[in-house]
Amino acid sequence: MPEKPRRRQHLVSRGYQRNFAADNTWVSVLDVHSGQTVCARRSIGANWRIDDFISAIFPDGTVDDALEREFGERERVFLRVVREIRLNQRVGPEQKDALDDLAAVHLARNSAFKVAHQKVVRGTLEQEWPKLAQDERLILTFARQWGRSPEPGELEAIVASAGNLFVSSPDFFTSGVQHAASGFRPLLAKWRVQLVGCADELPGFVLSDNPVVHGRRREGLFGFLRAGAIGGADMIVVPISRRLVAFYSARKLPDILIQTKNSVQWVNAILMQVAEREVLCHPDDEQATSRLIRNLDRYPAAKFDSINIH
Repeated sequence: MPEKPRRRQHLVSRGYQRNFAADNTWVSVLDVHSGQTVCARRSIGANWRIDDFISAIFPDGTVDDALEREFGERERVFLRVVREIRLNQRVGPEQKDALDDLAAVHLARNSAFKVAHQKVVRGTLEQEWPKLAQDERLILTFARQWGRSPEPGELEAIVASAGNLFVSSPDFFTSGVQHAASGFRPLLAKWRVQLVGCADELPGFVLSDNPVVHGRRREGLFGFLRAGAIGGADMIVVPISRRLVAFYSARKLPDILIQTKNSVQWVNAILMQVAEREVLCHPDDEQATSRLIRNLDRYPAAKFDSINIH
């Protein structure tokens, strides 16, 4: 494999960020913990990028960025379709598929999933290692290869070493992202979509560095590290643009147009639940976003309901 230069890969795709930007380019970025402005005017091309986040980097220095290129090709397709979604218009099958694809890619390609993925896989392996080491087939295979029975603890050490080698392999996370993104799609497909828009004269919706929200709202638990897997969620929210958000629901609910600043803040408070470090917004919304972050405790997720949106 020929050596490739390192690539600065977006955690949140540039095309996705464009839906929230001024002049399709500029966003304000704020610290989600303090509400302080990190950058009042940052280009989406430079925002939220990490070297080879989903590339496989091999010991000889070669870099396989095939998954990033695959996601880039898919994003060009599904973002074009997602931008056609309109409030109070039926979300057709093609649009729902595109929205699910947008959500699946961004659920799998983020820092929280990386931590949770390694934790889950390592935990599973550690549970299975002792069982595998006691498997009669493995014991017989060892005896045939070495002409003797394994010493006490020898097979356990061999299996643990193989497991550690697997977890530390260059393409471990990349393979996990690819597998997860594919697995999220059928789970998301089971949900219906309720669109929530906001009036043009109001501050708009935000986008976080972990843009797609999933969790157990009534318990106030969100994201992979606290709420766990997608299958256990009672709330999934996919921001679409500065003026439109998709709430996934078990049954079809009517679309809503928000017409008060307070309702916008309630929705944005939900969109911030899984943010790791930063949120972005349209530059005109910077002050309102900062104020919300500083007063986020006034908008507890457990109390969020359609009654808050009007």
